[in-house]
Amino acid sequence: MDFAVISAASHACHVAQFIDSASKALSVIESLQSGEKIDSLGKHVDDLTAALSNHGRHLQLSPDPNTAMLSNEDEIFLRLGSQCQQLSSPLLASLQHIELESTLPDASKTLGNLAGFNRLQTILDGMRQDLNQALAKNMWLAIAQIVRELGAKCSRLGANRAAEIERLASAIDAHFKEENFKESDDERNLETWLKVRSCVETAAGISAEQNILASLQFWTMDRRKGLISKEHDNTFEWVLRPNKSKHVSGSDSSFLDWLGRDVPLYWISGKPGSGKSTLMKFIAENPKTMDALKGWAKDDTLITAAFYFWSSAKDPLQKSDTGLLRSILFQILRQCPDLIQHAYPQQWHDRCRSPETLSRFSRRGHTTPDLLAAYQRMSTRLHAEKVKFCFFIDGLDEYDGEPTDVIRLIELLNRTENLKTCVSSRQWAAFEAIFGGDNPWKLYVHELTKGDMTLYVEDLMCNNEKFAQVKKSGDAEQTQHLINIIVAKAEGVFLWVFLVVRDLLRAVGRTDQIEQIQDRLMTIPNDLDNYFKKMFETVEQQMRGTTAHIFEVALDAVERLPLLCYSFLQNSSVDEVFVAKLEPLPRRTTIKMLRETEKLLEVYSQGLLSAVGVVDAEDSPSSELTEHRMLFEFRVDFIHRTVADFLRTADMRKLLKSWSAPLFNADFEICKATLATLKVTAPTTAMVQDVSRVPSILHVFMSHAKELEGDPQTKVLDQALSTLASHSETLSELPMLTLGPGNYWASDASFNFAFLYHCVSYGLADYVERTMSRVKFHESPSGLLSGCFSWDSRVRMTAFTVNANAIERLLQRGLDPNLQWGDRAFSFWQQLLTSTYSRHLKGVVSQADCDAVKCTVSHGADMEASVEVFAGRKMDSPRAAEIVEKVLPREQYIALRLERREQL
Repeated sequence: MDFAVISAASHACHVAQFIDSASKALSVIESLQSGEKIDSLGKHVDDLTAALSNHGRHLQLSPDPNTAMLSNEDEIFLRLGSQCQQLSSPLLASLQHIELESTLPDASKTLGNLAGFNRLQTILDGMRQDLNQALAKNMWLAIAQIVRELGAKCSRLGANRAAEIERLASAIDAHFKEENFKESDDERNLETWLKVRSCVETAAGISAEQNILASLQFWTMDRRKGLISKEHDNTFEWVLRPNKSKHVSGSDSSFLDWLGRDVPLYWISGKPGSGKSTLMKFIAENPKTMDALKGWAKDDTLITAAFYFWSSAKDPLQKSDTGLLRSILFQILRQCPDLIQHAYPQQWHDRCRSPETLSRFSRRGHTTPDLLAAYQRMSTRLHAEKVKFCFFIDGLDEYDGEPTDVIRLIELLNRTENLKTCVSSRQWAAFEAIFGGDNPWKLYVHELTKGDMTLYVEDLMCNNEKFAQVKKSGDAEQTQHLINIIVAKAEGVFLWVFLVVRDLLRAVGRTDQIEQIQDRLMTIPNDLDNYFKKMFETVEQQMRGTTAHIFEVALDAVERLPLLCYSFLQNSSVDEVFVAKLEPLPRRTTIKMLRETEKLLEVYSQGLLSAVGVVDAEDSPSSELTEHRMLFEFRVDFIHRTVADFLRTADMRKLLKSWSAPLFNADFEICKATLATLKVTAPTTAMVQDVSRVPSILHVFMSHAKELEGDPQTKVLDQALSTLASHSETLSELPMLTLGPGNYWASDASFNFAFLYHCVSYGLADYVERTMSRVKFHESPSGLLSGCFSWDSRVRMTAFTVNANAIERLLQRGLDPNLQWGDRAFSFWQQLLTSTYSRHLKGVVSQADCDAVKCTVSHGADMEASVEVFAGRKMDSPRAAEIVEKVLPREQYIALRLERREQL
């Protein structure tokens, strides 16, 4: 929220209070002039003197020297401030004389004659006019716009504040109605302005909540959940039936029973591919689960949150403790925003006082200790706030770390009162030791899904027209026997059943005998790894090259690629992409390309890759096939984590390499496909601003361009520069939107400079060095060094790491590390030390950090420069030399001193 509006509301109240006090002071003087006696005159005068002094002090306003042109609102406030000073001095002097002498003559001497009194009254009337007419109208428009924006952001975040925002909008409109401002009723006007300020403070609170929620949210947060297959019709219902089920030997504890009891943890386990994630999603989203939990919560507010670990994800947040905590906190706090002030008390306290604190909080990354501290502060309020939590955490075995670490995290969360947690994982020894054993509150999916699997196989096979014909030619017993064999061989693994039934149904067209289908079934391996091996052994020779290329791209891409990229991979040569025009594809052409590419993937990947979210209807309004959905939302992924795990084995990577064309380079092909996508993307603000659209594709492009060398790298980057530069001609804010949050200077930057700056952030120093001399930009080349710190965490999910090699290459090129740059006029050298010192305080300084510092010192860094760092809770500005001594290991610092004796 714009802090200027908060400040304006506060100033307006001070003005209204000053007018009210000044009016009363003039009334006192006028009464004394007419000979009236005033009860408790001394106290009355004291109160008025204090009020005038206090509010007058707040209205000593002056224009910002950096502002070239004042807004209408600023002009009104400056005029009101000036009028306040004109009134304040004579009124305070008069009141002082009244207090000292308690006689009219001294007071009237100060005010002068009647003309002087009338002049002050005229000034006061002008202040009323400015405040209650001109300013009120401006502020009504500004505040109403802010409230509308809060409503839109509330909807995007899914925050439970819609009713409050609607009431706030109504209150604002009601307060600013003309009849609320009476020319002579200063007390009523003051009351109205105080109500306006209260509304603005409420809006500031909601805005602070939204900033905190937005900082916790990450755009891949729900990706894994969206990819998990929906349960087959009428399956998994047993888990929520009231009757008790024998889950393990000697145990008769049902999951539904656990939902209603004060038992903290339930464990769901099973074999790979047995449907654990599907079951977890079924449970977490089932109304029966919520009904049972409400019985446990009783009169308390029930809040649920779910997180699905995903080991195959490119984004570390999808498989880390940081991602789990951010997701859970986001889900809790958007459902119960009243807890935000307890989770983040400092940010809440500063909501109307220090916009920089909130801004800095929004920009910084969340660490696991910080998130745990916020969670623990919040959890201490559950009893007082009458809130209960239930978490559903899937795939502990997909956590990117040691199983013992995620177990400790779950145990730490479970210390919270009023919390239940349902977790799932494979049957690894570490999980079995803690959650299994004689614990009655668990189930093994593969032991309990025989009925579901039978139903699943029957539906898949009997709903197939060709199999229905075969079934008619045989007898019912043979068909049921075939289904029973499939279920028995599956041993509870749904993925195996899905793949095998699909293969059998493909073979149905070549036979009309149940016995032959059964014979084929008996040749299929029972376990997934051997099944995959057999699948690849049967790939036809002429298909192997394309199959290998598709799988290598899917395995190597830093992000799941949109389906359209695979069309460009397969159907467009690099030369065709380079000469292609910059224009959106016709809708029908795009739909046709998507359909053809989906079929191509099905054939060449043997059905192991699929595009998520592809809509079948071509022109149906319900399909909502908007341009951004067609370009970016239909992302291609493996049908299950097990497939990707198998293809990443050394033997399979070797096999894929042997099938590939000799000159095939997955990085180059990904650059080609993403570049083609950029060329057919319309240059609109929405396309560039939404992180899942152009920023995501550009991140993929840059990440893979970095892996190229020499001429191929130069060609693809030159093409990207040309493409984006053309787009920037119709979208002037492209540099700022492309570079991400924090780079506000980019709004005035030349595009060539902004692009090279972006390249520096990806470590593309070779390209930048080759290109600096042949492209034009008005900025100092030394400003490019600061690109090393341009790290858009919305798309670059890994932790920030400094690229010492890129820094060295640019410094060798003669770039000045001491040039002040950016909005805050910090040099690259100052930024480097601030960043390194921050990492030093966290104990995570790397050798790359040290190398970057030493290299910069060797290239003329100013050792006397002041560096902004946080020392405890306060900002400090030590000399660069002091920071260098602190951040470098002792032996490296001594060696540097010997080398640079005159500087250190």
